[in-house]
Amino acid sequence: MKKLVLDSSVVVKWLPMFWREPLVNEALELHRKWDAGEIEISVPEFFWLEVTAILWKANRRGNCTAVQAEMAFQSLLGLKIPTVESGPLLQATLGIATRHARSVYDCLYVALAYSQQAEFITADEKLVNAVSGRLPVKWVGSFFPEAC
Repeated sequence: MKKLVLDSSVVVKWLPMFWREPLVNEALELHRKWDAGEIEISVPEFFWLEVTAILWKANRRGNCTAVQAEMAFQSLLGLKIPTVESGPLLQATLGIATRHARSVYDCLYVALAYSQQAEFITADEKLVNAVSGRLPVKWVGSFFPEAC
């Protein structure tokens, strides 16, 4: 079964408040495949901090109320997305970040992907373009369901 590490930029598109954003169909297809047991997914524990920041920003921009942001967070928690402790990944994360001149935050996901022999799926096209062919990172916009 295909293993994927999902970025917060992908998973938040599972929430109705983000359904007007680009790449929602691709993100929702990943959710459908996971829900159907066709793929395995995981996230580093740092993912939850990023999701919290994304929801806070949506509230600050007036895209949702505080109550809607809290309900959205609870709905994601309710999915019980497999979450991996970040601590054991930090040494590998630092090595990847320094070798590839990328942020520690992005490289934490990459380190998790390496540790699980998985691909890291992100909506960050700039990141994918910067590391294409060198790291196991794939843009959700180029994700084809039949590849799973």
